[in-house]
Formats: sequence, structure tokens, C-alpha cells
Amino acid sequence: MRLDRKSLATHAASKMSIEEREEQGQAILDAIAAAAAGSTPMHFPFNSIYRGYRLIIPRDVDPEKPELILSRQSAYKVRLGDKAGGVFTRIDNRLDRITNDLEQALEQIEALETRQTRIIKELNHEDTFDKEIEAIDQRLIEINGLLGLDKEEKR
Repeated sequence: MRLDRKSLATHAASKMSIEEREEQGQAILDAIAAAAAGSTPMHFPFNSIYRGYRLIIPRDVDPEKPELILSRQSAYKVRLGDKAGGVFTRIDNRLDRITNDLEQALEQIEALETRQTRIIKELNHEDTFDKEIEAIDQRLIEINGLLGLDKEEKR
């Protein structure tokens, strides 16, 4: 499947208020602590989909270094801090970097495709130098024959 710029459109920042972001961030940190302690919650107390990405707590999460996995077509790790208010800021920053990286990759692909097209066109272009070289080579053989140089080469 070919990616295009429309599929990479940056999602608008979440419309959660600061209080909601802190509350949801704390819920994520609490769920990470519970998962690290081995008591997996029955359900996540936060919305497990954010900006089109699933938020997944890794099985081997360290509560001292909390992290999430953002998953859509690929998975990306996000290191979280210990402040509830910063959880979604770090997630947003990571998602923005993903989008920027994908846009840069698409630009590089476009440049490579343009270069490839140009190279193929040059390779398929009938080169007049080939004909000129053949004509000069034939003329050189004739001149060598007139000068008798071809007889010396045979000896």
C-alpha cells in the first residue's frame, strides 16, 4: 500500500482540557504502576485510542521509567515522565515527530522516483555518441589499412 500525504494529515491536538489531560495522564501512570506490580486492571481507566493510535502498556514496564507503545500500522515507544500533566504532551510530541518523519520520507521517495525516471530516460535515450564512435572506429580501420599498420599487427 502506497502512503500519500492525505493519509499523513496531522491530527488536531486533543480537545481535552488541562484538567482532563492531567486526570487521564494520572490514570495512565496508575495503570502502568498496576501493570508493573502484576495486578493488571480489568480495563484501562483511560481512553485507549488517542489521535488514531492505540495506547498499549508494555508487559515488562518499569514504573521508574514508564513508557507506552503507540500502535497503528507500526508501533512506537514513548517514554513518559512522572508528572501526570506531561503524559499527553510527550505522546503528542512523539506523534508529531512520527508525522514529520513520514512526510520527510515521502519527500525523499518522490525525489528518488524523479531521479529514477530521469536515469531510465537517459539509459533508454538513443545515444548519438555510439554511432559517432562506430564511424570513427571504422575510419581508423580504413586509415590503418592504407598505412599498412594492420599488416604489422598481424605479424
